[in-house]
Amino acid sequence: MIGVELLFEIIKLTLLTAYLKEEKPVSLLIISDRPESGKTEIIKNFNGTKVVALVTDATAYGIWRDFHKELREGKIKHILFPDFLTPLSRQKPTVESLITTLNALIIEEGLSEIHTGFLEPINIESSRPIGVILAMIRGPYEKHKKTWIQNSFLSRLLVLSYRFSDKRVKDIFKSILMDEYRSPTKLSIPVPNQPQSVECPLEMGVQLKLLMDDLKGEGEHVYGFRMLKDLRRLAMASALADNRDVVDREDVDKVKALSSFFNERYEELS
Repeated sequence: MIGVELLFEIIKLTLLTAYLKEEKPVSLLIISDRPESGKTEIIKNFNGTKVVALVTDATAYGIWRDFHKELREGKIKHILFPDFLTPLSRQKPTVESLITTLNALIIEEGLSEIHTGFLEPINIESSRPIGVILAMIRGPYEKHKKTWIQNSFLSRLLVLSYRFSDKRVKDIFKSILMDEYRSPTKLSIPVPNQPQSVECPLEMGVQLKLLMDDLKGEGEHVYGFRMLKDLRRLAMASALADNRDVVDREDVDKVKALSSFFNERYEELS
């Protein structure tokens, strides 16, 4: 789809963070200012990527039912929710148990048990934390934001917001009239068979710390420790994507360019 090249790059790097040795995967929340902004389509197109689970609707119990074996064996690195509004539309106890489960999945220790809201907790061990990629629109996000700050769910997500520029909207309308929407791009990324060691030198880390200081102004409810780790991991994933084992200036510059959308200002995708 036209206008989502930046989303592709961010999702690609996010997925690659699952292959960094001794690092946890980055988790991403993508917010658009309105529907029909391409986020759902592009996330769905990553379904062919190795060890990714795509979920259109889910409950805490459903995650256990469908993925408990893969979680125990470490075969799932990221769970993708192309439209997070769907599971959020369920009853309050069901939604709360899902958020609790996702919170547990992405903390340092990984998932130990699932609280369904209706059944006794289900014990389950994942071999390591996994990442999630969630997509939703602005209105529902604003509704849940305060609760997600209070339960620390939001602090575990790298938040990205965007909107289409007027020019981009015109280009998309033109592509529809030209029947280009009938041939969607199928996206996949090559991933290593085993986690890889990538070094982030101190001088590169200092530059990312300065970037974190600028971004943290968007979220004064946190210190920024997790954000700095996530920025480092994205830079390391950039090096990994280029078959390198050391982060360099090119990787830091790429993260800086992408980070202009790591806020809630809904900057234009031009």
